[in-house]
Amino acid sequence: MTVAPTDVFVNYYEILGLPPTADVETIEQKIKEEIRTWRRRTGSPDLSKRQEAELRMQHLAAARENLLDPGKRSAYDRRLSTQQRQSPQPTMQADGRNWLALGEEYLAQNDYHSAAYAAREATQTEGNSAVAWNLRGRANAGLGHLNDALYETRQAAEIDSKNAQYHFDLGSVCEQMQRWKDALTAYEAASRLDPSDFVYRLSVAGVYVQNDLPGKAMPIVEEVYRAHPDEELVNCVLAETLARMAELVPAHRDDDGYMITSAEEIVRMEAMVERAKGLPHLDPELKSALNGITDYIDTCKNVKFSPPPFLADRGLGAIAAVLLAPIIGILVALGSFGENPGAGFLLLLVFGLVGYGVSKLFWVPQWKRNKRSLS
Repeated sequence: MTVAPTDVFVNYYEILGLPPTADVETIEQKIKEEIRTWRRRTGSPDLSKRQEAELRMQHLAAARENLLDPGKRSAYDRRLSTQQRQSPQPTMQADGRNWLALGEEYLAQNDYHSAAYAAREATQTEGNSAVAWNLRGRANAGLGHLNDALYETRQAAEIDSKNAQYHFDLGSVCEQMQRWKDALTAYEAASRLDPSDFVYRLSVAGVYVQNDLPGKAMPIVEEVYRAHPDEELVNCVLAETLARMAELVPAHRDDDGYMITSAEEIVRMEAMVERAKGLPHLDPELKSALNGITDYIDTCKNVKFSPPPFLADRGLGAIAAVLLAPIIGILVALGSFGENPGAGFLLLLVFGLVGYGVSKLFWVPQWKRNKRSLS
C-alpha cells in the first residue's frame, strides 16, 4: 500500500527558509541557490530521493513564478494568510509498513510536515537508527529547519560512517547553511566512499564554484564530463562552471560586479561562454545567465564616440580642434593638387592617416571606454 499523494498547499517562503517580508532580490538569490543544490539531487540513484528532488525543482520553479511577479505574489500572499494547513497524521499500516517507509514516501511527495512526523515516530520505534536520523534530517531540511537538519544528518553520518549517501545529505545541509568547509568535507567523504557516483564529485566542484574557485572545480567537472557526456546534470554543472570562470576573467571588480577593460578579456570570455551555450540539456535559468554574459560582451564590443580624457578635460574647443584638423588638412591637400600634385598627394596621405588616427582615438569600443573611466 502506497501513501496517496496529498493535495498540499506549498508554502514557498517555508521551503526557501525566508520570511514573507523578504524582498525580491533576496528571494531570487535564494531560489538560485536552492536550484543549484537540488539540481544535483535529481541525479541520485535512489528513486525516492530522485523523485523528491524532481518535485522540489518543480516547486522552486513555481516559487519563482509566484513570488517574483508583484501581482502573483500579492494573490499568493492573500491565499497564504487564510490557508489553514493541516498536517496529515499517518498511522501504522495494517500490511506491516513502517514509519521509515511512510516517511520516504512523504519525502518523495515533498510533504515535509508529514515526513517529519513519520521520522520522529521512526526515531522512537527504531532506536538510534541512522536511517531514521537521516530521514528526519532530510525532512527538516525540506522545511528549512536547517539547524535541526544539520544535527540529524550528522547523527546519521556518524552512526553509519560508511554510507556515502548520509555524508552527501549532510553536505547538502551544510551547503544550504553556507558552511562551506563542512560541506566540502562531507562531499569529499561521500566521493571517497563511492567514487562511482559522479553526483558526489560534482558536489565537491559545486562548493568550489560557489566560492569563486571555478578553476579548482573545472578539472573535476571535465573528468566527469568525459565519462558521462550525455548526462543532463553533468552538462548543467559544466555550463555553470564555465559561466563562472568567464565572469571571473575581467581584472576589474567592485561591489557592483565586474567590468571588461580589454579585448583579451572578451576573447577569453567568449570562448568559455560559447562552449557552455553549445552544451545540450541546459535549463532556462542557465541559458538566461549565459545570454546575459553574451549581451554584456556584445555591449563592450560596440563602438561609440568617446573623447579621450586628456581632451575631454580641456573642453569642447580642444575636441573640435582635433576633429577638424584632419578635415582642414585634407581640404588643403586637395587644393594643392593643381599646383603641385606630388605635394598634394603626400599631404593627402599624411592627413588621411591623421584622420584615421583621430577616428580611432574618438570612436572606441565600450571596453576601452570602461578602461578610460578607471584612469
